[in-house]
Amino acid sequence: MPTQNETAKLDPDKLRELAAWYREFAERAEPSVREHRLRIAEQLERDADVLDQRPDAALGMPISS
Repeated sequence: MPTQNETAKLDPDKLRELAAWYREFAERAEPSVREHRLRIAEQLERDADVLDQRPDAALGMPISS
């Protein structure tokens, strides 16, 4: 899973795409792995929402850390 610093370099759509991937593979996993993958997907979507709220993200400008 990308670190918070790494997710700042990604665009929100890519994060949501990655979250969807985690959700898809969560369905095929055993319960403990499934829960972990779902938590990762939720965090990625929250990160994407935060990036969407940033004014510079809407302009396609790089996000400085």
